[in-house]
Amino acid sequence: MEHFRLVLTTVPSLTYLKLMSTRSVYGPVFNGSFWEEFIQIGFPQLKTFEFRFTYPIRDNGIVHSVNSIIASFRTSFWLQDKRWFTICDHFIKSKQIAVYTKSICVNQDGPLIRCEAVPVSSVCRLIENSNDIETTTLMTLNFSECHIDKQVIQDLADALSDDITIKTLDLHDSRLKNDMLQNLIDLLSKCTQLTTLHLGNNQLGPLGVQHLATLLQSNLTIETLHVPFNSIRNDGIRYIIETLEDNKTLTTLNLQFTEIEDSGMQYIASMFMCSTTLQSLNLSNNYFGVTATQYLSDALKQNNTLITLDLSGNNLGIKGAEFLADALPYTTTLITLNISKTQVLDQGSQAIAIALLSNTSLKSLDLRGNSIEEPGAQKFISLLRQNRRLLSLNLRENRIDTLLLYNTEMMHSE
Repeated sequence: MEHFRLVLTTVPSLTYLKLMSTRSVYGPVFNGSFWEEFIQIGFPQLKTFEFRFTYPIRDNGIVHSVNSIIASFRTSFWLQDKRWFTICDHFIKSKQIAVYTKSICVNQDGPLIRCEAVPVSSVCRLIENSNDIETTTLMTLNFSECHIDKQVIQDLADALSDDITIKTLDLHDSRLKNDMLQNLIDLLSKCTQLTTLHLGNNQLGPLGVQHLATLLQSNLTIETLHVPFNSIRNDGIRYIIETLEDNKTLTTLNLQFTEIEDSGMQYIASMFMCSTTLQSLNLSNNYFGVTATQYLSDALKQNNTLITLDLSGNNLGIKGAEFLADALPYTTTLITLNISKTQVLDQGSQAIAIALLSNTSLKSLDLRGNSIEEPGAQKFISLLRQNRRLLSLNLRENRIDTLLLYNTEMMHSE
């Protein structure tokens, strides 16, 4: 900066200055007070000042919120005397801060947090991309595969203090940890219109789920909750389900790959036995088996809202399939059932087929990868010829002749 200052001293009557610079760290060029003093002392005749300065956000670095950065550009020198209006953007996906005058065009798409220094507003906003000068209300935030750190949390806090219209928030695969989740949940409690929340593939354990349960307890609008690929386990699922027992809005719950065992399934079965809104439940690829399937089957007999149920990748076995078969004649709303790769074998598949003769709702059944052999498949198909309501049957990845598989698929495409 000193070299730059010496160069400019050769033109004290300067009236137009344009600067573009990418810095490695936060420094004086991002401070309006620095430029105010610099210009007042050295270039009092300067009429036009255009600039764009950027720096990367580093992990574990000092947090400089966009609101705190832009505050130094909100003095009378900038807004009344010079009328130079400044913007500060936090590009969340690229982890970059940019400070620039409104005359400079910044081309970078993606969700960002913007603070402006203009005479008419000091609001920190969430917007869709950097060219959104005239923005509409943002209702969906997609921060998937971003790194949610303290800088993001701080800037979100500033933005959400004025913008609480968010309906959908996608944070899957954003490296959320328990401490960050707690701070985030505190912010989301302000979003009284939030209906969809994606938190999949983060580092949430039972402690993180407790923070999530706190949000669900105060949020009366959540309709869709995705928390797959987290180590929620039995204790964690208890926190979620106890919170959701009185929920009157939840329609979709995704709990795949959350390490739930038989004992954890008791809580889930209890919840959706009494639910009057739940329509889609994904429990695929967990650690439960026959006992859990019995809990679910008992609950299914009393539930009259569930439309889609995914139990794939669990160890149901023949006995689990038989428990499920017991419930199918009582289900009047279930349309899609996925029990692929659940080791139901020939005997289990036939129990399902017999039960479907008394079922009036199921239209799609997935039995892939269940080691069903040809004799069992023949009996299964024979039984299903009497059930013309089933529109989709998937028997792939079993020990079935290709021609038989083709005929089965043709039978259900007629």
